[in-house]
Parts: sequence; structure tokens; C-alpha cells
Amino acid sequence: MDLTYSEAIEKVMKDNGNFAPLKFIYDNIEKYREKTGKTPDNSIQERVQRDIRFTRISKGVYALTEFLDDVDKNDLGKFEFDNDKIFFKKREITERIVEQKIRIGQNDFRNNLFKEMKSCPITGINEKRLMPFV
Repeated sequence: MDLTYSEAIEKVMKDNGNFAPLKFIYDNIEKYREKTGKTPDNSIQERVQRDIRFTRISKGVYALTEFLDDVDKNDLGKFEFDNDKIFFKKREITERIVEQKIRIGQNDFRNNLFKEMKSCPITGINEKRLMPFV
């Protein structure tokens, strides 16, 4: 089965750390798909510009949209430019932002329940730190 241009571009980008300049894509796409048509490089450029799988991050440089979303959501690192080259520098993770959904008023309910119950009705545990409803 032949890959589409978009599928082949995606594989080339994954090989290169989830982003790549157009020249790199042009030079490496034939690992996954034969260049066909009268203007195969124009087909490649058209795909990276129109397919939602790809996002432009610099002039002539594209990244996988899913990768960028993950980088942004999890603060995984940043892109750095050195002359004409672009690099992705991974962030050493020392802490993480956690989003938590809580029910409004749950803490009051839990505290009132502990005042009434004093211990777990199933296990008899009365250690506040171990009780699930405290």
C-alpha cells in the first residue's frame, strides 16, 4: 500500500523529532513515498500548508500539530534558532502543572460527614488521614 503525501510527510517529521524544514522533507520523503506528478515538491508544500496535521513554526519549517499541542500542554520544551537551523530543546521536567476538577462544596460535605461519623462504618478506621471521605 502506498502512503499519501501527508502520511509520508508525517513519517519524515517523526524521524526528525516531529518537525522539519521543507528541504529536509523534499530530500527524505522518498523513503516512504515515490515522488509522482509533474511538480512533486509543490504537492509536498501544498500538503504541509493545508493539512491540519502540520503547523508552520517558522519560514519553511513545519511541525506535527499533535506534537506542538503536547509541547504546549505539558511544557515539554522550546524551539531555538541558530543561524539557519532550528532545534527543539527538551525541558528537564522538575515540576508539572496539574489541572484538577473538583465538586464545589465537596470539602464542606466531607468535613460534616467526618463530624457525624467519627470512624469508617465499614472498616472502623478512625484515623482521619486514612478515611476516604475526609
